[in-house]
Amino acid sequence: MSDNTSPTDLSQEMIDTLLGKSFDVNIGNRTFTVARASLGKILLLNEVTSQITPYIKVPDTMKGNRQLQSLYVIAAVGGMVKRPEQRALIIRSLAITLLNTRHELMSASNRTQVEQYITSHLSDEEIASLYINLRTFEDVDGYIKELGIGREIERMNKAQKVKKQSNTLTFCGVSVWGNLIDPIAERYGWTLDYILWGISFANIRMLMADRRKEVYLTDEERKKAHISTDGILVNGDDAEAVMAYIRANR
Repeated sequence: MSDNTSPTDLSQEMIDTLLGKSFDVNIGNRTFTVARASLGKILLLNEVTSQITPYIKVPDTMKGNRQLQSLYVIAAVGGMVKRPEQRALIIRSLAITLLNTRHELMSASNRTQVEQYITSHLSDEEIASLYINLRTFEDVDGYIKELGIGREIERMNKAQKVKKQSNTLTFCGVSVWGNLIDPIAERYGWTLDYILWGISFANIRMLMADRRKEVYLTDEERKKAHISTDGILVNGDDAEAVMAYIRANR
């Protein structure tokens, strides 16, 4: 398990996410101070973006090339704002992103006012650019990979697969209520209102992904899982790897 518990091990982007640092978006003569997206805001955004994203499917031939993917998405969004129905959806998603509190977000009149303001002050190119920037500024999946959390989850899954106690059955947990909100409320004692509107969804994801978990294994189970307790695992079928390990530990 990683022992990187010092805040200095985090990038500035990660620290900004942890602190819930807001950022400013200037449109015309107005400055929108945007808070990190809450779960409630994400749910509202998903209603809109689910109708947009099918039009931005990156071809398989571009996967693995982030520069090409970025250029493709920019071109795709630039083309979408030319189509009235897609343009309206993109502007609606921007309005939701620029608002913060539950009261602001749940007010149809507030959202309409912001949509009209965006429409009257931004060109198609500016709308496309703002949409792309606001959709990509916070990369939680990247944090999970960079901090090694994904690797830890894989090791835990290996451990759980070899456990001999197979009599435990799990039921339900098939919706956002059971597999996300309930475990958070139980673990931290937070209210539903706070989970939905009071903390950023990025921090919720990081808390859930990196929370400490323990799985007890016998020596036999640990060997079957190919997990070393000291963090070093040598493939016994690879003579070269075994000799290299022996030489390094003489």
